[in-house]
Amino acid sequence: MVELAGSVVTMSDALRRKVADEFGKQACFIGDPYEGPRGEPRFAPGARLKALWFGHPVNLPSLEQSLPALLQAARRKPVDLRIVTERVDGIERQCKDFNAKHRNLLSLRFAAWSNAETWRSLAESDVVVIPYIAGHPRSMAKSPNRIIESLWAGRLVIAHPIPSYMEFGDWAWIGDDLAAGFAWALDNPDAVVPRIAAAQSYIAASYSAECITTAWESACGAQ
Repeated sequence: MVELAGSVVTMSDALRRKVADEFGKQACFIGDPYEGPRGEPRFAPGARLKALWFGHPVNLPSLEQSLPALLQAARRKPVDLRIVTERVDGIERQCKDFNAKHRNLLSLRFAAWSNAETWRSLAESDVVVIPYIAGHPRSMAKSPNRIIESLWAGRLVIAHPIPSYMEFGDWAWIGDDLAAGFAWALDNPDAVVPRIAAAQSYIAASYSAECITTAWESACGAQ
């Protein structure tokens, strides 16, 4: 498809470079615009830290793989994790079975995805966690939409390092050890809010609908 295309647009800068390296074709990177309300930057967890994971069910294996790291993080401060996604068979039973063993440290609660539920869950959370399976080839094509929406909502993001997320490394916590990200946030609460505010300024300047529209108009006009 790349060889046949007159022009190529990618969802990550890393994929843009890969297209150039492997096919010798100049591609352009155009991201997704931010969605949802701009939230007040906040990090003030109570007795239990309220974490959120949201996304498509295809990404659930990465969350399941990260539960040991989240349990480790919860030994420092108990965590309630809300999982917002499309309903899949057995997910509520899985949460119930997990909670029967681990609720004192880490509890899981499923909520069926909708735009309204996503914005509400972001507003009620302390932190958003976005794990990903290391080395998965699909990571090259993943857009930064979830990290953008979370920071735009005013919440700290703790995420695994996939290519499109590295752009936000100055503001989110990005690394291989998610438990270390939780520990950093708890040890440096005064640093969290300024980082989120700075991220929102960057997102407003770079990922508004107007910016993305202009980029698409430029890409289409270059053909």
